[in-house]
Amino acid sequence: MHEWALVDSIASAAQEEAARNGLKKVSSVVIVLGELQNIDAKASVEIFRDIRLLKKESLHGAKLVVKTEKAAFRCRACGKDFTMRTGRKMNHEQSEAVHFLPEMAHVFLQCPKCASRDFEITKGRGVYIGELRGNK
Repeated sequence: MHEWALVDSIASAAQEEAARNGLKKVSSVVIVLGELQNIDAKASVEIFRDIRLLKKESLHGAKLVVKTEKAAFRCRACGKDFTMRTGRKMNHEQSEAVHFLPEMAHVFLQCPKCASRDFEITKGRGVYIGELRGNK
């Protein structure tokens, strides 16, 4: 389960950012998970509960809030913007492949207007801290 390593990195980054901003106590860490990453949000929250106790006191009691950023694409051939909902549906195996390597979306998706596989991923890729809340 690579969620453990991911959440550990998020907790460390949150701890560093809190120190940089003079926060003595972090109340919540809001993370944004790209849809293409297919990260288990519920598992991430559970893991954070354990990891925060292993980190400095500034994270004790903090909660993890997870938001998902839907994937979006722009066709380079015709300019059409589309989403996972408007493109061809992926099965579980395909979705897993994209989870580990988001660029695999080019193999399984195509533009709904012109059927091109030449598109850019404009949203929904990666994981980042969207907001850090706490007390000084």
